[in-house]
Amino acid sequence: SDEFGAQSAFILIQDSFDRGDFNAVQSGTFAFSEKGGDQQYWMARSFILLGDSYAASGRRAQAKATYESIRDGYTPTSDADDILETVKTRLEQLERK
Repeated sequence: SDEFGAQSAFILIQDSFDRGDFNAVQSGTFAFSEKGGDQQYWMARSFILLGDSYAASGRRAQAKATYESIRDGYTPTSDADDILETVKTRLEQLERK
């Protein structure tokens, strides 16, 4: 529930993505969302990975819906927050494919 725990959860989800274990990305992201508390930045990063896993496995509509959900529901926490820019880039990449 603190920043370090949230970042650790994200790193585990990232590792699952890097290994191509998209089922673990999904289950890890949803488990994190249940326990993540107010760690919105790391939660959003995890959901971006979830969208990435959908895109990588050919589920483009699900990826797009995931990215759009983040775009529509996320409020940046600082000027350096890169979540919305990252989501914008992912959506543009989907459109080009």
